Amino acid sequence: NGYLPTHNARFSRPQGHDPVWNAANCRNRRIFADRVGLKAGRNTAAFLLQVYRRDMGGGNFRIMIDVSAPIIVRGRPWGGLRLAYL
Repeated sequence: NGYLPTHNARFSRPQGHDPVWNAANCRNRRIFADRVGLKAGRNTAAFLLQVYRRDMGGGNFRIMIDVSAPIIVRGRPWGGLRLAYL
């Protein structure tokens, strides 16, 4: 799984009760267990480049490019860095 503690201020609003509004406006403090996120979290190569369709809420989708890299501390996996862009 991947935990996203922070996001751009525009997409880091407090969550409400509407899942459609949350998908468009509350992308911080979320656990991602989707195929792309799991593959990024399990990656042991120097980096991994993936393309996926992001649900922006309200029936809107964007094609995203995702690059991720594992963080290794003293020879052991510690976590990972993930960046996505349009």
